[in-house]
Parts: sequence; structure tokens; C-alpha cells
Amino acid sequence: MIIKKETTEYLPRRRVFLKLGGMALASTFVGGFAMPLKVRAAGKANPRRNARYVLFIELPGAISPPDSWDFKETKETPKDFFPEKVFSEFYVSKTLFPNYDKWMTRASLVRSMRANELVHFPGQYHTQTGRNLNVAVAKEIPAFGSIIASELEKERRESDVLPTYVSFNLSRGRVGGVGSGFLPAQFSGLDLFRV
Repeated sequence: MIIKKETTEYLPRRRVFLKLGGMALASTFVGGFAMPLKVRAAGKANPRRNARYVLFIELPGAISPPDSWDFKETKETPKDFFPEKVFSEFYVSKTLFPNYDKWMTRASLVRSMRANELVHFPGQYHTQTGRNLNVAVAKEIPAFGSIIASELEKERRESDVLPTYVSFNLSRGRVGGVGSGFLPAQFSGLDLFRV
């Protein structure tokens, strides 16, 4: 058997191999100390339960940063946008959202998510359901808005006009609106979009 000289140059020597193997073995024992696996909450959660509706706005596709709550001021930013720092790196345009300070304390805003998906379809599914896409059970998994709507059903009033779960622009995404899954159809979201 003939081994080319340049191939053996890339193979680690025995001492290097043992050194790396020993470090890998030692890191398995240190991992438990660096990041404990049995982390629990200090006490029982006591939710306020004052939400009445779920409004889910998905912005599929390539949108402009000011419209996506990820405002970044650049040299191309119009001068009349008047960006105002709210906290940390979160800026809001006073021109686009003049009354944000009146409702901001009552809203929960998730402006970025991190996922391992490489294409839009599984990423949009994960955004709506909180789960990785598994085509074998995809039709059984409800959207998170449907789950919240089923939890809020007993608190609905006769005077309520909107359904509990309203989504915007989901039908334009590649996934579309994820249904109620194993929950009854009444908990599906009403999707509103502009034609």
C-alpha cells in the first residue's frame, strides 16, 4: 500500500491525538459544573390572566427594517423619522409610531427569534407553533394562538366582537396559517391580509 506524503501531513500524530482525546474526555466531566442541568424556578408562577385577545403579526419575506421593529438608522434613513431610544438597542420611529408610548407598557413585543432552520418554510412553522417541523404530526400540532384561544375561551363575553385569535398576513407566508391542530376548529385564527 502506497501512502502519499501529503496525506500523512494532515493526520495528527499520536501524542496530539491523545492530548485532544484527553481534553474531550475531561470536558464531559466539567460540563455539569459549568452549566447545571437541574435548574428550577424559585417559586410557583402566578400569571395575571388579564389578556383578552391574541394578535399574531408575522412579517414574511424581506421587509424594511423600520416596519419590522428592528429600526437601524443608516445614511439612507429619512431625516423626518425621528428615531427615539426606548431601551438598550431598541429604537422606535416617532413618525411611524407616534403613540407607541401609550400602549407600549401593555404590549409584549418579540422582535427577534433564533432558530437553526436554513429555509423559510420550517422557520415559519417553528415561529407559529414553537416546535420543529415534523411532517408526520404537523397537522395535529396547533398554533400557539390556538392554544391561548382555548385557554381564554371561558373568559369570553357576549360583547366580544373579535375572535380570540386574530392573525395578520399569515396566508402570504409559505406555511400559511397553522390551524388549530388537535383542538376544536373554533380556536383557529382569523387571518386578515391586504389583497
